[in-house]
Amino acid sequence: MFSPHAAARHIRVFFIDLDGTLVNSEGAISLRSREALKTAQSLGYSVVLATGRPANVVEALCEELELVGPYIALNGGVRGDTVTGEITLSGRFEEQAALALCDYLCRHDVLMTIHDAKGWCAAEDNERTRKRVEFLNQEPRQIGYVPKQLDEAIKVMAIGGDETLNALASGLPSEIAEHIDCFRTTDTYLEFVPKGLNKARAAEALLYSMRLNWSHAAAFGDSGNDRTLLESVNYSFAMANAREDIAKVALYQAPSNDEDGVAAIIEQLIETL
Repeated sequence: MFSPHAAARHIRVFFIDLDGTLVNSEGAISLRSREALKTAQSLGYSVVLATGRPANVVEALCEELELVGPYIALNGGVRGDTVTGEITLSGRFEEQAALALCDYLCRHDVLMTIHDAKGWCAAEDNERTRKRVEFLNQEPRQIGYVPKQLDEAIKVMAIGGDETLNALASGLPSEIAEHIDCFRTTDTYLEFVPKGLNKARAAEALLYSMRLNWSHAAAFGDSGNDRTLLESVNYSFAMANAREDIAKVALYQAPSNDEDGVAAIIEQLIETL
């Protein structure tokens, strides 16, 4: 059972996923959640957004939420800091595997998008592309796939139907799977990253730079790109709306993203101080 009093004495850093976790089903971050993050930061906690979204989108959100310090973007492919302006890139796709992956995705009924630290490209302009633009509030840098887009790529996404994405993941050729990890983040997203690149690896590097370790960290998440982080921290919270397989790896459950679950847990911790 989660003990807020005991946890409050140890936790120094909150790693918080965005979509399905801090962001509610209407695509917004509630006033309650915003206030909880600001209060935690004012009390000396480090509040680190850890998400699959691009770095510039996360930077803008940190500014909006008045969060200062480090953040993790593109599922650990980017570590940034709003104070210093530094950006650290981690991981690069193995060239032949990435080319084979894109060829594989182009043969299926999905929208393929390619993401790097500066933005993203879409293989075609369609309804799925427009939804992605609306979600990121950012237009693609280029429409139409060309292999050069993979030179600086950190993440490739397939956007499509649930059954199609399941089939893509289960049928991933071995020559691709040997070099690339894939995971589901929503019913319509399947994400691909260089082997071993994940939020936990980025978080561990960040903790080391702060002279902290996993015993000082709490994490909140709901989907496949949160798994490694939830498995690593001493205080892991799966949202009530989390995918079933992700709920099983977390030590504790938080209320859903529509019930301000992150804020509810942080408020419990703060009340014990």
